Amino acid sequence: MGWMLNVFVAILAYFLSPLRFLLFTYPAVTVSDLELHVEGPERGEPLLFVHGWPDNQTMWDHQNVFSHFVSQGYRCARVTMPHYNSQSVAKFHPLGYNFNDIAEMLRTTITHLSPSKPITLVLHDWGVVYGLETYARHPNLVKRLVMLDVGKLAQNATSLHEMGKRYQYVGRLPGLQWLGDSLSQKIVDGFKAVMEKTNSYALTHIHTPSVTSAMGFSYFYLHFDYWSERLLGMPADRMRSPKEPTPTVPTLFLWGANKPFNFHPPKFPEELNSRTDGSAAYPIKSGHWVSVEQGAEVSKYIGEFLHRTHAS
Repeated sequence: MGWMLNVFVAILAYFLSPLRFLLFTYPAVTVSDLELHVEGPERGEPLLFVHGWPDNQTMWDHQNVFSHFVSQGYRCARVTMPHYNSQSVAKFHPLGYNFNDIAEMLRTTITHLSPSKPITLVLHDWGVVYGLETYARHPNLVKRLVMLDVGKLAQNATSLHEMGKRYQYVGRLPGLQWLGDSLSQKIVDGFKAVMEKTNSYALTHIHTPSVTSAMGFSYFYLHFDYWSERLLGMPADRMRSPKEPTPTVPTLFLWGANKPFNFHPPKFPEELNSRTDGSAAYPIKSGHWVSVEQGAEVSKYIGEFLHRTHAS
């Protein structure tokens, strides 16, 4: 029955999506639309923390990861993605925001925080995807990358799906934004049941008051690009990072080892560890939320990485 629901949601999302594009127009996105929180000395080196699904910026408070780097003299900023907080100032849009939209949102945020110098991005989950999308479009804005539990994505859409083939409920997520909150929550509860059978961090510990259908736009555009490319022959030009080479800036990758599957290609850690620019990759004894479960260890690795790549 699970595969039948996957197919139904896919058909609903993909074949109704042209009507959505005809009926709605996108609002312009500026830094003033984001929920942005900044701490630390104005002259400190800037770090921008970006969360993933279905968190918000408060996930960085757990085990004092954010405050640790503020205390070390860094200028730390964090954002909440649009639709991820009922109190967010970001404009609501029925279609959510595609990869170009979020990359532009992060670009305006980066240039607002540091008009003349590139900054370091600290990213988790979908924050990694959006950070890489921003880097693919504006590499001059990024000094370093810290990627938590999601690595460099595969080189093509087919491999991207194969990488997450054990992600049993991902096929049900693309239509979340228009299935309604009640049904969306039931789908998320099913995903939670799968994850609780492993040693990974369960969704009962996520850091949002509730999971809403409006948060599902990231998954919709992932699948929309995939099927547009496979079935219609349309290039998946909204999502650029899988087709780009591995970022050339110093990169730290920390991934949770206690999961039933990984969100990175098998050779990605080895590739980083073979570089001579200070890049590195380390497994963490945690599930997906590495900074929440092992905050002290994560902060230690990030601090060492920032120190040895300071002059880069």
